Amino acid sequence: MAIGADLVLTGSGTGLGSLQRELHDLLDVNAPSDATLDSQIGGGFRPTLVAEMAREIALSENVSLRPFIERRAGAETLVRAGIDLTFGRIGQGELLVRENATGHRYRVIQNGDHGGFTFVVGADLTQTVESIYLPEDRGYDLTAIRERLRAGVHWQGDRASAFYGLTYLGEEFKAQNEGQLVGSVRINFKF
Repeated sequence: MAIGADLVLTGSGTGLGSLQRELHDLLDVNAPSDATLDSQIGGGFRPTLVAEMAREIALSENVSLRPFIERRAGAETLVRAGIDLTFGRIGQGELLVRENATGHRYRVIQNGDHGGFTFVVGADLTQTVESIYLPEDRGYDLTAIRERLRAGVHWQGDRASAFYGLTYLGEEFKAQNEGQLVGSVRINFKF
């Protein structure tokens, strides 16, 4: 069981709009328009509580199944249920936490006992009650159930480790025409 809290900061006061413009200038790509930045979510602090219950089931020495249920209340209020299937030994005996947007679990405390590759796949279904990211007063009508499908690979070497994953995010509101494909990368170096 994992219980935690987030503090979500929103609005122009975060300075992220200016940072985004500067990065776009640095990369020589079109910067966000004034209209885009003016339509940001209103400023605020939104504490969010998160709880996840899960059970790891060893199917063999190198394969495990992990059903879970998650509850969030705050910036988004939702309940989520899903599974993660792991092929390999990287992550065994380590602390892994779930990334909120993609659902991938990433290694926080690593023991480095196992090198090589581990493959992961997972899926979950979410029922969202409300979301500051898709406010009703802007015309968003949340879908009854949204889905995520994900696959990734962990690599562990002697002095470095990495993770790459892909996640399909299903439609989150009724006017959304299609889902999205999102990539994730994490690289760690020991020095």
